[in-house]
Amino acid sequence: MYIYEREHRRILQHAKKLEASQGVHEITTGLMPGEEELIMEYVNAPVPHGADYSNRHLSTYACPELPGEMPPRQAALHWSLYNCGQALIQLAGYASHAQEIKTHYKTALERELALEKSAANKEPEGEPSRS
Repeated sequence: MYIYEREHRRILQHAKKLEASQGVHEITTGLMPGEEELIMEYVNAPVPHGADYSNRHLSTYACPELPGEMPPRQAALHWSLYNCGQALIQLAGYASHAQEIKTHYKTALERELALEKSAANKEPEGEPSRS
């Protein structure tokens, strides 16, 4: 999170310098022309057969494209979103990597415990254990 915050501050600082030298470019807020129709197509689309929206095992995140040439403030926003998206991808990758390691060690531990248990069951009752 620190890297994201630092990069966010750097981008904003750069945008402020550009605005000071080139002036502020006004941009329209809200949806771009045609976006509302596109959104409504997805809202009104039928649910695919067998789809289970309660199951969130797949990410719904779509990485944005690299920001193109645009006014400084808008570019700062797009670059911040892009960097945040990259961080999310890296965190998800790390989570799956950590899960693989955890699964490996958990399996090895279960195998070792099973061996100890079977060795304890095989010991004659009259002899003391050697451990």
